[in-house]
Amino acid sequence: MKFVRGAIPEDPQFEPIEEGWNAIREPDPVWMQVYAIPIFVVTGALLFGAIVLATPISWRAVMNWLLPAFLLMIPLHELIHALANPRFGMTPRTLVGVWPSRLLFYAHYEGELSRNRFLAILAAPLIVLTILPLLLCIVTQWNAPMLAAIALANGLGAAGDLLGFGLVLAQIPRRAMVRNKGWRSYWKYRS
Repeated sequence: MKFVRGAIPEDPQFEPIEEGWNAIREPDPVWMQVYAIPIFVVTGALLFGAIVLATPISWRAVMNWLLPAFLLMIPLHELIHALANPRFGMTPRTLVGVWPSRLLFYAHYEGELSRNRFLAILAAPLIVLTILPLLLCIVTQWNAPMLAAIALANGLGAAGDLLGFGLVLAQIPRRAMVRNKGWRSYWKYRS
C-alpha cells in the first residue's frame, strides 16, 4: 500500500484506448461531488430517520458526536476501500491518498478488477461503517450515539461512492473487467 498526495496517479504503462478498453461516462471529481448532493440529502434523511425512529438514540446526542465522527470516518472509510482491494490492499498497486485542492480522500487500485469486485470495493465502507452499525443499534436497541454518528457521517460521505456504484452498474457489463487510469474508469470483456 502506498500513500499519495495530490491527484490519483495515472499508470503510464496503461494505454486504455490502444488496449481496447471502453471509457465510461463519468463526471470529473468536482462535478462528481456536485452530482452526489441529491444522494447526500436523501441518504442523510433516510439514515437520520432510521436513527431517530428505530433506535433509542436521541438526535441531539448524534449531533454532538457528528463532527468527531466525520473526522474519524474519513480515514476509516478510505482504509476499508483499500482493504477490499486484492490481497487486503497489501500490494504496491493499492494507493491511499489525499487531494487537497479537490478536498478529496481516496483509495485506488492500479490494476484490473472484475466489475463485481469493483462494486464490492465501492460498497464496502457503506456496509461496514453505516449499515452494520445502524443495524446493530436497531436490533439490540443499543443507545450508542457515537456509533450512530459514525453511521450517519459515513452514509453522508458515501454519496460519491453510491453515485459511482450506479454509474458502474449502469454502464459496465456483468462479466467485464474494470481498470482506472487516474480518475477515469474503463472496461472490457475478459480475454
